[in-house]
Amino acid sequence: MIETTISEHIFNQGLAQGKAEGKQEGKMEGLEQQIALLKTLHEEGVLSKSRLKKLLLPLETQLLVLKH
Repeated sequence: MIETTISEHIFNQGLAQGKAEGKQEGKMEGLEQQIALLKTLHEEGVLSKSRLKKLLLPLETQLLVLKH
């Protein structure tokens, strides 16, 4: 895409930034849903507490990284 005006450049930069922020929000939402699902499975007795902790650790770490 060739930008012919400063306005087009600013618009395209905003569009690119919006897409990046949307992707990050989507990843965070997906991780939060995975965490909620694992907690539900533990509450229903499908996952042991030790297995839950083992599965949650990498997800919670990824979520912290995305939030900062």
